[in-house]
This record gives sequence, C-alpha cells and structure tokens, in this order.
Amino acid sequence: VMSFVKQMKILLPALVVAVALALSLSLAPVYADDAPEREPQTHDITIMMDDIQQPEVGQPFPELAVSQAFEAVQPGSPEGGVTGTDGFWQKESYPGSGDFQNVTDTVALPGTYRYCVTLSLDMTKKYTVEYIDDEDHPATKEYRWYHLEDDQYGFHFTVNGTEWETYVVYDYDDEVPKKIGCVSEPVTVTGEGAELIFLDSDSLDIPNTWPEQNIMPVSLTDRVGGGVPFTREEDGNTYSYYEFEKVSGPEWIQVSADGEVTGQAPAEETDKNDLVVRVRDSAGTEKSITISVGYTGRDRINYVRAYGVSCDPLILHTIEEPWFTVIEGEPAEFRTAVGYWEYRSDADSDWSTVADDGNNRFTAGQWRYRCVLSIEGLSGGTSLLTEDAAVFVYGTRWTASDYVRNDDEDLS
Repeated sequence: VMSFVKQMKILLPALVVAVALALSLSLAPVYADDAPEREPQTHDITIMMDDIQQPEVGQPFPELAVSQAFEAVQPGSPEGGVTGTDGFWQKESYPGSGDFQNVTDTVALPGTYRYCVTLSLDMTKKYTVEYIDDEDHPATKEYRWYHLEDDQYGFHFTVNGTEWETYVVYDYDDEVPKKIGCVSEPVTVTGEGAELIFLDSDSLDIPNTWPEQNIMPVSLTDRVGGGVPFTREEDGNTYSYYEFEKVSGPEWIQVSADGEVTGQAPAEETDKNDLVVRVRDSAGTEKSITISVGYTGRDRINYVRAYGVSCDPLILHTIEEPWFTVIEGEPAEFRTAVGYWEYRSDADSDWSTVADDGNNRFTAGQWRYRCVLSIEGLSGGTSLLTEDAAVFVYGTRWTASDYVRNDDEDLS
C-alpha cells in the first residue's frame, strides 16, 4: 500500500499536466455558425496600356497592349493578385441598346465600340478574421481576398489615369469566378469616306433545317458600310440604306431589297448549298458574299463514338451480352437485344453464332460481335444515321455490313 501511495505521488503531477494539456487542446479555436460576415474589400486597380485608337471601317482593329496592371497593396492584405491580362473590342448589338458583344470580325464596320480589359485574379489569396465565438472562445475564419461569387463591389479601375467602368466577366475555375474587367467609354465609328465593304461571317450561315420549318430571319444591313449609301427622307429624318439582291442559291430562300434573308424549307430533303447575295450603293459599286446553307430534313449523324462493357472476348470468360454507351453521335443506339457473338477457329473457317445466355465461354479462335446501330422512334423523325457513318468503340473502327433507311417508319 505504501509503495502504491509513493507511486501515485510521483505520477499525480504528470497526470495533472496531461489533463491540463488535454483541456487546452479541446479549447482550441473553432469555426462557429455565427462567424462574422465578410468585410467589404476595396480593390484599387491601376492599368497602364496603349492609348485607345478609334477603329476605322474596313481596317483591322487596333491592337492595344497592356504594359502593367496591379492592385494597390493595403496594410494587412495579401500582396499582388493580378496573374494575367487580356484585351478585346466589343460592339453594341443594336444602336442605343447598351448591349455589347465581343467582336468576331477581322475588320471594323460602322457602329459603336468600346475596349475591354480583363484581369485574371489569384483566387487562392485569403485573409483571416479573428473573433470570439458564441461560447466565448477565440476563433478565426478565412475569406477569399477577391469576392466575385455574389457581387462585384469594391473594384475601382484607373486606366492611363482615367477611371473605367467595372465589367463583369463570366469565367469560372472550380465554379468560382476568377476574372474581373473594365471598359472604356464607347466610340462611334462611321463609314464616311471609306470604300464599300460587305463583310461575311460564319454567324450568317443557315444551319440544317427540318422539312417545312422556317429559318431564323437574318439581317444583312449591319454587315455593310462605307461607299455612297442611298438616302431617303421619312418623318423629317434622313436615312441611309443599301440595296440587296439574291444572285444564286436554293429556291426556298428569299432575299429582300433591304437585306432580310428568309425562307421555309421544302417538304423533301435537300443537300447543302450556297447562297450568294450582292449589295449595291448609290454610286453603282457592288460587293458579294457567300452564305452557307445546310441541308433540309433530318439531322445527319455521320460519326458515332462509344465505349462498351463485356465487348472484349477474354479466354475462358463467360460469354455475355455487351452493353454500350454512346459518347458522341446521339441519338444513335446499339441494339444488343438483336445482337450476337460469332466464332470461327481460323480465317479459313466459316462464322457460327454463339449464344450469350451465360452457358458458353470464350475459347481460342476468332470472335466478333454483330449488332444493330440505329436511330428510331421519335428520334428517328428528327435524326438520320448516314450510310457512311464512321463508328468507333474504344477507338477501334467497326465495320458496317449493311444499311437500311426507312423514311415511313423513321428508322435508319
């Protein structure tokens, strides 16, 4: 007993220290449900770049280089944060709409433009807030330094000494916006004194159209500029315009004199074609463009890519019915219910059918799987599997042995 008491006298201080250590660990700061709201941050961004130059009709857009972009470092804030810059021109969709879209043309047309500079931000930068939680314990919480998820407040841009308006950029990384931008004051570009220009664009191309379906009307008026336009007086105002005409193309497509392209696809299927349209100004100068017109009828599916399960013959493995997932080429489907395995001992032998009912196994020799790839039902009414469609399973091309097209039953 005395020995036990002596040992306890020795161990007791150690136990007290251990208990105290355990208590101190359990009282470590924790995140609480009532953590403070994120504090608004102010981001003063300074950008140095080439001076804005006004685009000219028929000329390439001025290329403007950003030489420097940085955020003023605040006390207690993470340093830096701007990881890259980009710049591009935008054009107002319709006069007075205030809706600007990125320019896709190579040269300028008459209209209203502005220049946009975007910044890529380091979304890993964070700051820490210390607080006392609801149990009177010290705690901390981290917040992103750049907060773009819900709003864009706190950004102020100064470009070449002039304040620019903040511009929202929808560019995401792991579902978190990572870019912010700013835009210049709009500039208006006229075509006075410029040569007549009729600018083509892929956006004018007419896509594949179902039978008896109207195409989306296309206006060509904003694709023309310069030259000597016609003028007319209306309600005391002077309006400029050009004259358009159809040179060649599908009979079911019409082009009005004021540049409106309309049409209704015929009931029968037609192949792809080209529509040539000409514009003329008051001086008699003419320019033409070619617009691609897609086929009419069901959507053509000419490429199918898929992967499968149980579609590789492995020696002594049970023969099962494979199943396939189409990655590209929907709504085409593999109909394995009417599929079957075939076997022959060597290249000189005939193929014979082997049931996939689970009672047979793969043996040495040559094997292949035969099934139907088809589009049918409701999908068959809108899509058509072409006779020369390329079919790949796990990157290996499969061979088509025959082709059936039945328009009455919407089957291919």
